[in-house]
Amino acid sequence: MSQENVEVVRCVYELWNRGDLDAAVEMLDRHVVWNAYAHLPDSRTRHGAGEVQQWAGEFAEAWGEIQVQIERLEEVGDNIVLALVRMTGRGRGSGAAVESGVDGHVWTVRDGTVTAVRMYQGAQDALEAVGLRE
Repeated sequence: MSQENVEVVRCVYELWNRGDLDAAVEMLDRHVVWNAYAHLPDSRTRHGAGEVQQWAGEFAEAWGEIQVQIERLEEVGDNIVLALVRMTGRGRGSGAAVESGVDGHVWTVRDGTVTAVRMYQGAQDALEAVGLRE
């Protein structure tokens, strides 16, 4: 399997971590389908890069700082990349440090462009979604 799709996803995370949301969104297909964490408020599916940019900006704004640490990143099928990640940051108002457990993100990448993302709280559901077990 090619590593190109893995590198696209890695690049999106790196851009996010640098705070370059505009550049990260440029890596998305204009018709991208983005399924954010179901356990968060306003967890509806976003359709299109504009909706994703608005959601991501609001998500980032809610935090004083937020970073994604990649625990595992691999292509697991045709155009499918599994990312197991940990979110770390500080609350904007409180300054309190926060760290998530390991979450799973399943990315679909075609021709160097992200066409879909599904975010899972925890790793197990993401692993099962791509046919793997921990």
